[in-house]
Amino acid sequence: MSRPHENCILNGWRIARREMRGGLRGFRVFLLCLLPGVFAVGGIGTFSASIQAGLLQDARALLGGDLEVRLMHRRATAEEQAFFEKLGTVSHVTQVRGMPYSLESDVRVLSEVKAVDDDYPLYGSVRLDIDEPLFAALRRDAEGIWGAVAAPGLMERLQISVGDSIELGDIKVQVRAALLEEPDRSLAGFTLGPRLLLHIDALEQSGLMGEASLATH
Repeated sequence: MSRPHENCILNGWRIARREMRGGLRGFRVFLLCLLPGVFAVGGIGTFSASIQAGLLQDARALLGGDLEVRLMHRRATAEEQAFFEKLGTVSHVTQVRGMPYSLESDVRVLSEVKAVDDDYPLYGSVRLDIDEPLFAALRRDAEGIWGAVAAPGLMERLQISVGDSIELGDIKVQVRAALLEEPDRSLAGFTLGPRLLLHIDALEQSGLMGEASLATH
Protein backbone atom coordinates (compact mmCIF):
# COMPACT_ATOMS: atom_id res chain seq x y z
CA MET A 1 0.00 0.00 0.00
CA SER A 2 1.23 3.44 -0.85
CA ARG A 3 1.58 5.98 1.89
CA PRO A 4 -0.56 9.17 1.94
CA HIS A 5 2.42 11.51 1.50
CA GLU A 6 3.62 9.48 -1.50
CA ASN A 7 0.20 9.91 -3.12
CA CYS A 8 0.41 13.65 -2.58
CA ILE A 9 3.82 13.81 -4.25
CA LEU A 10 2.61 11.74 -7.24
CA ASN A 11 -0.50 13.85 -7.66
CA GLY A 12 1.54 17.02 -7.47
CA TRP A 13 3.96 15.72 -10.09
CA ARG A 14 1.10 14.78 -12.43
CA ILE A 15 -0.46 18.24 -12.14
CA ALA A 16 2.89 19.97 -12.75
CA ARG A 17 3.63 17.76 -15.81
CA ARG A 18 0.21 18.48 -17.27
CA GLU A 19 0.64 22.22 -16.83
CA MET A 20 4.10 22.14 -18.44
CA ARG A 21 2.72 20.77 -21.70
CA GLY A 22 1.68 24.28 -22.72
CA GLY A 23 5.12 25.76 -22.01
CA LEU A 24 5.44 28.78 -19.73
CA ARG A 25 2.18 30.36 -20.83
CA GLY A 26 0.40 28.77 -17.91
CA PHE A 27 2.87 30.31 -15.48
CA ARG A 28 2.38 33.93 -16.55
CA VAL A 29 0.10 34.79 -13.65
CA PHE A 30 2.38 32.94 -11.25
CA LEU A 31 5.44 34.83 -12.49
CA LEU A 32 3.62 38.16 -12.38
CA CYS A 33 2.78 37.49 -8.74
CA LEU A 34 6.23 36.17 -7.88
CA LEU A 35 8.31 39.07 -9.25
CA PRO A 36 6.74 41.83 -7.08
CA GLY A 37 7.14 39.58 -4.06
CA VAL A 38 10.84 39.07 -4.77
CA PHE A 39 11.39 42.80 -5.24
CA ALA A 40 9.46 43.56 -2.03
CA VAL A 41 11.52 41.12 0.02
CA GLY A 42 14.73 42.50 -1.44
CA GLY A 43 13.63 46.08 -0.76
CA ILE A 44 12.69 45.30 2.84
CA GLY A 45 16.07 43.65 3.38
CA THR A 46 17.90 46.71 2.03
CA PHE A 47 15.76 49.08 4.10
CA SER A 48 16.33 47.04 7.28
CA ALA A 49 20.08 46.99 6.65
CA SER A 50 20.10 50.77 6.24
CA ILE A 51 18.19 51.28 9.48
CA GLN A 52 20.50 48.92 11.36
CA ALA A 53 23.59 50.68 10.00
CA GLY A 54 22.18 54.05 11.05
CA LEU A 55 21.35 52.83 14.54
CA LEU A 56 24.80 51.35 15.01
CA GLN A 57 26.42 54.57 13.80
CA ASP A 58 24.40 56.74 16.22
CA ALA A 59 24.03 54.17 19.00
CA ARG A 60 26.02 56.12 21.55
CA ALA A 61 24.00 59.30 21.10
CA LEU A 62 20.70 57.37 21.06
CA LEU A 63 21.59 55.58 24.29
CA GLY A 64 23.45 58.49 25.86
CA GLY A 65 26.49 56.31 26.58
CA ASP A 66 28.28 53.07 25.77
CA LEU A 67 26.40 51.07 28.39
CA GLU A 68 23.20 51.60 30.33
CA VAL A 69 22.33 49.91 33.62
CA ARG A 70 18.84 50.43 35.02
CA LEU A 71 17.81 49.96 38.64
CA MET A 72 14.25 50.22 39.87
CA HIS A 73 13.37 51.96 43.17
CA ARG A 74 16.98 52.28 44.36
CA ARG A 75 20.33 53.81 43.54
CA ALA A 76 23.46 51.81 42.92
CA THR A 77 25.29 50.67 46.03
CA ALA A 78 28.81 51.87 46.75
CA GLU A 79 30.21 48.59 45.46
CA GLU A 80 28.16 48.77 42.27
CA GLN A 81 29.10 52.40 41.69
CA ALA A 82 32.79 51.59 42.14
CA PHE A 83 32.50 48.76 39.62
CA PHE A 84 30.84 51.03 37.04
CA GLU A 85 33.44 53.75 37.52
CA LYS A 86 36.20 51.27 36.67
CA LEU A 87 34.67 51.05 33.18
CA GLY A 88 34.70 54.80 32.53
CA THR A 89 32.83 58.00 33.27
CA VAL A 90 29.46 57.38 34.88
CA SER A 91 26.43 59.66 34.63
CA HIS A 92 23.55 59.19 37.05
CA VAL A 93 20.06 59.86 35.69
CA THR A 94 16.84 59.42 37.67
CA GLN A 95 13.34 59.40 36.18
CA VAL A 96 10.14 59.68 38.20
CA ARG A 97 6.62 60.94 37.63
CA GLY A 98 5.64 64.19 39.24
CA MET A 99 2.87 66.77 39.29
CA PRO A 100 4.44 70.20 38.81
CA TYR A 101 2.16 73.03 39.91
CA SER A 102 2.09 76.41 38.21
CA LEU A 103 2.18 79.36 40.59
CA GLU A 104 1.10 81.60 37.72
CA SER A 105 -1.99 79.79 36.42
CA ASP A 106 -2.94 77.53 39.36
CA VAL A 107 -2.66 74.43 37.11
CA ARG A 108 -1.17 71.04 37.97
CA VAL A 109 0.00 68.60 35.22
CA LEU A 110 1.37 65.05 35.26
CA SER A 111 4.95 65.11 34.00
CA GLU A 112 7.85 62.74 33.36
CA VAL A 113 10.53 64.26 35.58
CA LYS A 114 14.12 63.54 34.61
CA ALA A 115 16.96 64.49 36.94
CA VAL A 116 20.54 64.54 35.67
CA ASP A 117 23.99 65.13 37.10
CA ASP A 118 26.81 67.39 35.87
CA ASP A 119 28.19 64.74 33.49
CA TYR A 120 24.96 64.33 31.50
CA PRO A 121 24.91 63.73 28.57
CA LEU A 122 27.95 61.56 27.98
CA TYR A 123 27.27 61.55 24.22
CA GLY A 124 25.17 63.85 22.10
CA SER A 125 23.85 67.16 23.37
CA VAL A 126 20.74 68.68 24.88
CA ARG A 127 19.24 71.39 22.69
CA LEU A 128 17.51 74.32 24.36
CA ASP A 129 15.84 77.41 22.99
CA ILE A 130 18.55 79.58 24.58
CA ASP A 131 22.24 79.82 23.81
CA GLU A 132 23.42 78.44 27.15
CA PRO A 133 24.69 75.01 28.25
CA LEU A 134 22.38 72.73 30.18
CA PHE A 135 24.23 73.00 33.51
CA ALA A 136 23.81 76.78 33.45
CA ALA A 137 20.04 76.43 33.11
CA LEU A 138 19.78 73.84 35.90
CA ARG A 139 22.08 75.31 38.54
CA ARG A 140 20.87 76.88 41.78
CA ASP A 141 20.95 80.68 41.88
CA ALA A 142 22.07 82.98 44.68
CA GLU A 143 18.61 82.82 46.28
CA GLY A 144 18.72 79.02 46.42
CA ILE A 145 16.21 78.50 43.58
CA TRP A 146 16.96 75.59 41.28
CA GLY A 147 16.54 75.92 37.54
CA ALA A 148 14.69 73.57 35.22
CA VAL A 149 13.97 73.18 31.53
CA ALA A 150 10.58 72.04 30.32
CA ALA A 151 9.19 70.58 27.12
CA PRO A 152 7.09 73.08 25.16
CA GLY A 153 4.05 70.85 25.68
CA LEU A 154 4.45 71.04 29.45
CA MET A 155 4.72 74.82 29.43
CA GLU A 156 1.64 75.01 27.24
CA ARG A 157 -0.40 72.83 29.60
CA LEU A 158 0.82 74.71 32.67
CA GLN A 159 0.17 78.03 30.88
CA ILE A 160 3.62 79.34 31.75
CA SER A 161 6.57 80.91 29.94
CA VAL A 162 10.33 80.87 30.38
CA GLY A 163 11.16 82.67 33.60
CA ASP A 164 8.06 81.54 35.50
CA SER A 165 8.30 79.41 38.63
CA ILE A 166 6.59 76.12 39.42
CA GLU A 167 6.34 73.93 42.49
CA LEU A 168 7.56 70.36 42.38
CA GLY A 169 6.97 68.51 45.60
CA ASP A 170 8.61 70.48 48.40
CA ILE A 171 10.66 72.85 46.24
CA LYS A 172 10.13 75.72 43.85
CA VAL A 173 12.04 75.71 40.55
CA GLN A 174 12.31 78.32 37.84
CA VAL A 175 11.77 77.29 34.22
CA ARG A 176 14.74 78.86 32.44
CA ALA A 177 14.50 77.34 28.98
CA ALA A 178 12.39 75.18 26.68
CA LEU A 179 13.66 71.66 26.10
CA LEU A 180 13.83 70.99 22.35
CA GLU A 181 15.89 67.80 22.12
CA GLU A 182 17.33 65.08 24.36
CA PRO A 183 20.01 62.74 22.96
CA ASP A 184 18.54 59.64 24.65
CA ARG A 185 14.86 60.55 24.24
CA SER A 186 14.24 58.22 21.26
CA LEU A 187 14.75 55.11 23.42
CA ALA A 188 12.60 56.29 26.31
CA GLY A 189 9.51 54.47 25.07
CA PHE A 190 5.98 55.28 26.21
CA THR A 191 5.61 58.28 28.51
CA LEU A 192 2.61 59.52 30.47
CA GLY A 193 3.43 63.20 30.34
CA PRO A 194 5.73 65.86 28.89
CA ARG A 195 9.29 66.19 30.13
CA LEU A 196 10.59 68.31 32.99
CA LEU A 197 14.38 68.24 33.27
CA LEU A 198 16.22 69.35 36.40
CA HIS A 199 19.38 68.69 38.43
CA ILE A 200 19.54 65.48 40.43
CA ASP A 201 20.31 67.40 43.63
CA ALA A 202 17.09 69.37 43.15
CA LEU A 203 15.11 66.14 42.84
CA GLU A 204 16.61 64.86 46.10
CA GLN A 205 15.29 67.98 47.86
CA SER A 206 11.83 67.76 46.29
CA GLY A 207 10.54 64.96 48.52
CA LEU A 208 9.53 62.87 45.51
CA MET A 209 12.11 60.19 46.21
CA GLY A 210 10.34 58.46 49.06
CA GLU A 211 10.06 54.71 49.50
CA ALA A 212 6.83 54.55 47.49
CA SER A 213 8.16 56.49 44.50
CA LEU A 214 8.35 54.63 41.18
CA ALA A 215 11.81 55.91 40.35
CA THR A 216 14.16 54.50 37.74
CA HIS A 217 17.91 55.07 38.18
